[in-house]
Amino acid sequence: MSTQTPNPSFRSGADAIRGGLDITISLTPGEAEALGFEAGTLADWFDTALWALALLRNGYSDRGGQGATDVTPEALYTVLNDLDHRLLPRLQGIRDAAVRRHQELGGSIGDLALAMDVAKSTAQSRRNVVMNRAATSWERWATQGGPEREHCGACGHPARPTDPIVTTADDDAFRIHRSHATTPGNGFFGTPTDEGVSPYSTGTRVAGGFVIGQRVRITGVSGPLADRTDLIGRVGEVTAEARDGSLNVRGLSGKPRAQEVFADILGFQVTELEAADGSTEPTRD
Repeated sequence: MSTQTPNPSFRSGADAIRGGLDITISLTPGEAEALGFEAGTLADWFDTALWALALLRNGYSDRGGQGATDVTPEALYTVLNDLDHRLLPRLQGIRDAAVRRHQELGGSIGDLALAMDVAKSTAQSRRNVVMNRAATSWERWATQGGPEREHCGACGHPARPTDPIVTTADDDAFRIHRSHATTPGNGFFGTPTDEGVSPYSTGTRVAGGFVIGQRVRITGVSGPLADRTDLIGRVGEVTAEARDGSLNVRGLSGKPRAQEVFADILGFQVTELEAADGSTEPTRD
């Protein structure tokens, strides 16, 4: 891929944070919006892959500020959990989605075989596996994003930089692209009440009878978070409701609130949450 600035870019030696090598992957605004909170978690698992290579080649780990330490089953648990249980299914979903889209756009078997560096018969077989079944949950994740990414209620697509998702001022309060709200005759005509900013504020009642700002306990995980069983039992705070009725929750990472990043805010179905203290009152800072 050709860009004006090398991507990824590198900083090594004394300039690197740990004194070895810093690798920076730069995203455009559109790319960052498409990935949302998941950019941080994916980057963390890519880091695990590089750490695992060094761990296996050196036979020790020198992270953590304690000097060189031997490889342990606990360290390999992290490697296997991050890569086999979390990253690989997502990479498979991206690959399958790309194969499906390649065929939909008229890509030839010859081009597919060249890209995969395999014989045409093998490429045909691999494409048949993808095309002869419905998209898997991870393929849908690759094309649609996680539950925290809001989609237009009219066309199903996410917000675009030139066409944010807004709320109509009628009783239905549709969450749709601004272009739909300002186009007469499309069934969604109305005055937008915001420019893509969440209409929810502390104390607003949302799906499941919860309110924005309420402390909730995680009781289950599903979809893109199905492998995050470590979250069950943790307590966080409801921050927003997505178009599909799922709720975004912050405060699950254990970090101080001021240090939380996008990747620390996760989406849950209302059936996977319960009031942490039995009340419906929002927390107050």
